[in-house]
Amino acid sequence: MIRTVIAVDDARAHLALTDLLVGDAAVEVVPLAPDGAYAMELATAHRIGIALVDVRMRGFEDFLARSLRKNRWPGHRDHCYVSSDRARERGGGIRERSNDMGAPLRGHGRAIGRPGAPFTSLPKGTAMHFTSAQRLDDGVLEREFTLGEIPGTLWTPESAAPAPLILMAHNNGLPKTAARLVARARHTAAYGYAVAAIDAPGCGDRPRSAADEQARAGLRRAVQAGEPVDDIFESFIGPLVEKAVPEWRSTLDALLALPEIGGPVGYSGWAAVGIRLAAVETRIAAAGFFAGGYVPRAQREEARQVTIPLLLLLQWDDEGNPRQRALDLFDAFGSKEKTLHANMGGHTGTPWFELEDGGRFFDRHLK
Repeated sequence: MIRTVIAVDDARAHLALTDLLVGDAAVEVVPLAPDGAYAMELATAHRIGIALVDVRMRGFEDFLARSLRKNRWPGHRDHCYVSSDRARERGGGIRERSNDMGAPLRGHGRAIGRPGAPFTSLPKGTAMHFTSAQRLDDGVLEREFTLGEIPGTLWTPESAAPAPLILMAHNNGLPKTAARLVARARHTAAYGYAVAAIDAPGCGDRPRSAADEQARAGLRRAVQAGEPVDDIFESFIGPLVEKAVPEWRSTLDALLALPEIGGPVGYSGWAAVGIRLAAVETRIAAAGFFAGGYVPRAQREEARQVTIPLLLLLQWDDEGNPRQRALDLFDAFGSKEKTLHANMGGHTGTPWFELEDGGRFFDRHLK
């Protein structure tokens, strides 16, 4: 297995290299570096065999490349190239060269997103790995990734410019592979957004604790018997939010380091997680929530702290989610700009045109 790091700030070049490498079983692509300095840190930490680096990008100027030509890092070579746009400035196409690697640089990576966005370091040794990639019929690139124990999917548009990012979550921790979520994600990406989804702890293919299994079994029994389920949801969804939000923040750190993602950041979907995330994460610029999932009492209180522009979708006849509770939640949000869309029908009856309206909402605030 050859470990490779990509440090390229040209989105087209980066996507082309990713397409080539991810499909090769002999190659493992480690975290994608936002600048040359961070690339050198990754090369040191992960014992990189090949580094694909644009030597003219930020943090890896030519003088630095020359200074690295030492013998203190024997056995490694870097394959450096200049992206086509920059090469044309000097009268040529893509140029490639190989240099001996020198001593690793001690530098600091940073998040790329809204100006002044905080950078939260991932736990030492945690890396984002892309495990598969496919180009879909609509031009969207769909990639599976892992970040430590977190599995996720990233959809990016066929665009040369860095795209704004939307974090997308399904209600009550349903898996990222759920058909409705995938359809929303692909549609959104085709309109120029990078879209990411992860499986929350205990959801999808992630292992469940004994407490998770007990709560799910109790919920099934209560639903079949027609008994109240709020207390069960509270015991299940409340802890799930507490575990899921830190993972979303770590995922956000890693995603904003990718050159094809430029911010700002929006959130779409599961209200319980979205409320907590919007309350604690300053990089979230706008949010679209679904009122169809259970919102724990703690998040109903936290809704007052949410001040970003938001859109709340409500199915008027959702049998499992009391209408008045959703209206009270809408009242509780502290946002000066908030919109409520209510449609007739049950839980899964949200009209498709709401996806188009949601796109226009995010266009106003993220583009």
